Amino acid sequence: MADEFHALRIFRRRKDWTIDRFWRAEIRGDVLTIDEGDTWSPDTAKRRVHRGGDAFDVMIDETLHLTNRGYAEILPDDFEAAVRMWEGKEHPATEPPPAPPDEETMPPIPLPSARRRPSKKSRRPKRSGPFARSLTGPVIHLPVFGPAGKTSPSKPPRATSGGRPIMAAGQPWPVCLYCERRLGLYLQFDIEDRFDLAVATGSHVLVFHCPTCEAVPLGFWRQGDEWLKPDYRALYRIIVNPPGARELLHEIDPRIVAQKVTFAKRKERVTKNLDGPVGVEEVKLGGLPHWVQPPEYPRCACGTEMGFLMQVPSKKNADWKQRQGDTLQWCGSLETFVFACTRPCSPYAAVIVGQ
Repeated sequence: MADEFHALRIFRRRKDWTIDRFWRAEIRGDVLTIDEGDTWSPDTAKRRVHRGGDAFDVMIDETLHLTNRGYAEILPDDFEAAVRMWEGKEHPATEPPPAPPDEETMPPIPLPSARRRPSKKSRRPKRSGPFARSLTGPVIHLPVFGPAGKTSPSKPPRATSGGRPIMAAGQPWPVCLYCERRLGLYLQFDIEDRFDLAVATGSHVLVFHCPTCEAVPLGFWRQGDEWLKPDYRALYRIIVNPPGARELLHEIDPRIVAQKVTFAKRKERVTKNLDGPVGVEEVKLGGLPHWVQPPEYPRCACGTEMGFLMQVPSKKNADWKQRQGDTLQWCGSLETFVFACTRPCSPYAAVIVGQ
């Protein structure tokens, strides 16, 4: 139709000849088509299609985050010139650099199935008062980061930042939606009885995030169940593997500094703000979220209430570090709260709520 609404916007992100990405959105009528991929291979870009009267609003919402991710808007002619520039040239590698020689990479190796099951005394306590909705107990545990020291692949540490991820057999290393590089291992640990969380004791938690992409976590968990697939790509990935899972030890994370993590017990301090009771504003496991906006307790795609695992406030970032000393990104500097399905229906049924 002659009067059909049409809009086109193109953004490009380029860095050191190793990253050259584009984001292209076109609206025709009420259909929004978004392509995102490598500038040297536009035919392999991932495509998303949105239909509806809110197509223009959806496009604007996405463009607001692009500049934070290092993108700059360009004209269509500039984009075509950039594509032509790459024609016939060797494409740069997009995988992270290899680990240093003293920390050699290796294929995943199997670990003996450690049956970290709850003890007979371990029962989910009855929740009441300010902790009822968050499904945690009245204590918190603060992560303490320290030197990794010497480790052995035959007996790897299970609570680390960086180092070697311990994942279940068949699980792929998560990949970033934006830069398509592996996510960094910010934290991994076993859930212990003393944490008093609403997830099975002995579960192994892995917190992955992109070290370089500056963006806010999208609320993908609010729509459908696509995010439960093992190969789903996002800015972050939280994995909660159940007790007794067959595990594989992976190679050393090449970008996150390997550190040993311990947990110091503290009593939760509950105060009230305009929206109700909140816990202390610390990097912590358990307790009550320190909401800065109205509370948002998520439900899983399976319909089950999610339990509160941990919190990373914007004012007190955790002591995880990047090898090259660059600024380590975390959820667009938001107040962040990690929740996991209490059923659980999937190892990937865990999300970050940002405020």
